[in-house]
Amino acid sequence: MRPEHLKHGSMRKFPFDPGNVQLYWTIFPFACALAVVGAKCWAISVYASPTPFWDQWDGEAASVYQPYFAGTLRLSDLIVPHNEHRILITRLWSLLLLELNGYWDPILQMVANTLLAGLTVALLIAAFRPMLDTVSWIVLALFSMIIFALPLAWENILSGFHSQWYFLNLVSLAGLILLLIHIGISLVWLLAGEAINDNCCASLALPQAGQAGMSSEDMTSV
Repeated sequence: MRPEHLKHGSMRKFPFDPGNVQLYWTIFPFACALAVVGAKCWAISVYASPTPFWDQWDGEAASVYQPYFAGTLRLSDLIVPHNEHRILITRLWSLLLLELNGYWDPILQMVANTLLAGLTVALLIAAFRPMLDTVSWIVLALFSMIIFALPLAWENILSGFHSQWYFLNLVSLAGLILLLIHIGISLVWLLAGEAINDNCCASLALPQAGQAGMSSEDMTSV
């Protein structure tokens, strides 16, 4: 006897049937994002150490966590420059993870940073869907997924303190998308432009500081 759902030529559709193309385009950016998150988590599981590293001791422990637990943390402590950067968002992100977890865990910070990388990839791929034909969009998606998944900036992957670089990519991309959506002068347009400008300045600060350091060393050696 035929099952009820097969009578009269009817058949229950599988959720991911080939005819539902729009669903594939919806989940594809998230699938690429999960691949990036998985690749970075693999690197963390193999090479990461739970011991805080380098800038974390003064950039987090001494300047943020110690006054936070002592009840003396002020806004000025969050925006004070760390070397040549003001890493307000990074410090707020670290405090959020500290509160959620109950204690300072560099491994948790690394894993949480992979979510920022995945979100950036998903946003990038989804944003270009209306602009490109199908083949070009798939090529862009796969290329973006591979580039973000490779451990090219391994220090950023294996240091929980380096969330600022992930926020740099995410905020810059979001700002560019908002500029494209909100054509004409508006509050959103100005805020997006300011976000891109600030992030571009932050990106240029590192090579400039490196050049200044080299000049200083050269002068010292002379």
